[in-house]
Amino acid sequence: MANAGRNFKTKSKAVANLPNGPSTNKAVKRVYAQSKSRPKTKVDTNKQAIMTLSRQVKSLQNQRYGEIQSCIDSWYATDIPSQASPLCFAINDFYNNTPVYKGTLAAGVPGFTLSNTFSRISYQSDMNDNYEWVARLNTDQVSSVEYKPVSTRLDFEMRFNNMNSNDYPVELRVTLLRVKPISLEGSVDCTLPSRLGAYRNLCSEATDIRTNYFTPRLHEVIYDKKIKVQTDNDRVKRQVAFSIPYTFKTNHVLKPDFTTLPAGQIFINSIPQNEIIWCMISANDQAFNKFEGNGLKIRRLLKWRDRNGIEG
Repeated sequence: MANAGRNFKTKSKAVANLPNGPSTNKAVKRVYAQSKSRPKTKVDTNKQAIMTLSRQVKSLQNQRYGEIQSCIDSWYATDIPSQASPLCFAINDFYNNTPVYKGTLAAGVPGFTLSNTFSRISYQSDMNDNYEWVARLNTDQVSSVEYKPVSTRLDFEMRFNNMNSNDYPVELRVTLLRVKPISLEGSVDCTLPSRLGAYRNLCSEATDIRTNYFTPRLHEVIYDKKIKVQTDNDRVKRQVAFSIPYTFKTNHVLKPDFTTLPAGQIFINSIPQNEIIWCMISANDQAFNKFEGNGLKIRRLLKWRDRNGIEG
């Protein structure tokens, strides 16, 4: 044979040759192209390409719920939480005027009252509307039929006065939780906000026999933050600020499907209890006594998808 005695070595290719043209997935092709300039194993390159495809699939799945929309709203406390009366609101209630509830107890039966609502930043009279981009953003309305919460960020600001003393420290607790469904007659009733008053004493001393606790059988605690502020003889006023970011799960889609009749339909009565994620704010009596008037403020940055519109 003419080529006898010659050793031919075939050069192995670590990556696939993808076709050119409009049908090519450019993002995936880019992964393989980068592997040529920055050598990787074939397994690593394929793994990265698969991850790129999975992100694209997830993006397409999300698009069926509509475009991303967002808004900013805020709330200030007309009612301060106390050891006997916690506050709560639903973090996945994205509608304007989301209510905040306060716990009560009357004749041995726990209940709740309405304690103001979240309000969106709106157009101001001293500036032309075309310069107010946040107010324009806040005109996006959440669908009354179905929406997909994407994320929220809760910004807390707490202001205290008369801290120059030797009193016990100010203590607060912010908890994100779900209430598990209990449907048996005669079982414990811990529904929110209906029995909010029963969630008292969640921020009292551990040695206090009245101290209350969440139970895994009834509650799914998602996040729990405790804040302690010491008194200081040299400082009259103290301020605490922190944020809680929360990203909702991919399959978290809410379908309140409000109708005109009967009248008065609201979020908490249109969504199954175990689909509502609550933010509960508990305090000890020292915090209640040291809070400034309107000294508790919360701002929410909301992002969601629905089929009603696009981001303003």
